Amino acid sequence: MSYSRPSQLVVQTEADLPTDNKLLFLREREQKCYLQKPVTQQLPWLLGRLAAKKAIQDFFATHNQTLQLTDIEVYNTETGSPSYILHDEIVSRTSILLSISHTSSCGVALVTPENNHAGIGIDIEQIRAFNTETISHFLTPAEYRLYQGIDVKKQPQMATIYWTLKEAYLKAIGTGLRTHPQRIMITFDNGGCPSAYESNTGKLIQASLYYEAYEGYIISTVVL
Repeated sequence: MSYSRPSQLVVQTEADLPTDNKLLFLREREQKCYLQKPVTQQLPWLLGRLAAKKAIQDFFATHNQTLQLTDIEVYNTETGSPSYILHDEIVSRTSILLSISHTSSCGVALVTPENNHAGIGIDIEQIRAFNTETISHFLTPAEYRLYQGIDVKKQPQMATIYWTLKEAYLKAIGTGLRTHPQRIMITFDNGGCPSAYESNTGKLIQASLYYEAYEGYIISTVVL
């Protein structure tokens, strides 16, 4: 396991969208999907798709394959997980895993080679105070005791770190919130590096966990 920023983590904001036509990087089916979204969901969805395409483009560039953003179509599978298609007779020499998350003003994506890892997940959330009922729902008793013992001013960031790491892990195993967040326990070493354990057995989960603060948000990733 390692604690370092994943090389294929991409962050995109509205400033990164094409200035002349913000939909230029989308393929036809993606544009139709965008237009079917409620207005309040369009920009977050768009930023997530832009981050995903940039992450895929960057990954293939490191493998000596040059792609245009319109060569890539990002879609959701029947389970809701994101995936992609390469168009225009482009043959991929490497298959990759993809995870996406977004807020109202920021989209993030993570990719990694499929043959190297069992799953990946990414989550971004604004740092905020959680009410007691919500916190006690997603933190294990041990996590909650640690949370209560820190400075009150630091609790919102700590809670957001817990939440995003758990959400990223649940994405990585492919279940999302169908699996209860308390099924995993997050611990931190003296340097703040996180590890994950199975709550019921105490068994260490073999995964690389990472988080960072970004302009009032927490971005967390998990690679299995």
